[in-house]
Amino acid sequence: MSTQRPSAARSDATPPPRQRRFLRAAVDLAARYVVGSETSERDGSVRDLGGGGLRLSSADDLAPGTGVTVRFSLPADGTDVTVAGRIVMSFLNGTTKRFEHGIAFTQIEAGRQAAVVAYIQELSPGAEPG
Repeated sequence: MSTQRPSAARSDATPPPRQRRFLRAAVDLAARYVVGSETSERDGSVRDLGGGGLRLSSADDLAPGTGVTVRFSLPADGTDVTVAGRIVMSFLNGTTKRFEHGIAFTQIEAGRQAAVVAYIQELSPGAEPG
């Protein structure tokens, strides 16, 4: 009698959910942003923030892969933060009628990143990234 061993790799296997490196929190921060190599700033708001990315709400429909530079201030101490990032997902919020853009940071100064992480930890004491 022959016994089949289960395969280590299955073609129908679902990948595990991605784990975030940084804690994120819902926020509502005024922001200015620039798309790609344009020079004019546009108004938006940061709706979700973490040490590795943010969610930007804006009137503009921007495609995933688009590069942006976002500038905002942390209310805890007034730290000005400027980040470069890439849009990884976008959708139209049916309630607000504004576009929501998930942005992964591609460049952030280490001290500013530390300030963002500290601010988010203040908002969510005891929470863990996930």
